[in-house]
Amino acid sequence: MFENAIRPTFRSRAAGLKVIVVGAGPAGLYFSYLLKRQQPEVDIRVFEQNAPDATFGFGVVFSDRALEFLRDDDPDTYDLVTPRMESWSDIVLDVEHDSDLLKESDVLKDSDLAAPLRLPP
Repeated sequence: MFENAIRPTFRSRAAGLKVIVVGAGPAGLYFSYLLKRQQPEVDIRVFEQNAPDATFGFGVVFSDRALEFLRDDDPDTYDLVTPRMESWSDIVLDVEHDSDLLKESDVLKDSDLAAPLRLPP
């Protein structure tokens, strides 16, 4: 799955390795989960500044393309996440803008958002 994300020489040095992750947001938790799944012997500590039960209304938004990447790269997580997802198809974005300031090329498309989420093969 993510075999190429960590070099093979790392595996021989993983025992005794300690990793500190600052921030228990979606990226910090998912990184920690993937690393621990791939390298169970690594000692991972996740530090978060907020209280354990605190949430601040952020959500994780997946484009259709990002979900395809997740399904292809991590089907176990995809199967756990997708039944619990909420989706809206009637979203309208009404933005007042000066046509000189906003051009079509300035608008991010779904594919622009998904590409950075993909780990290299």
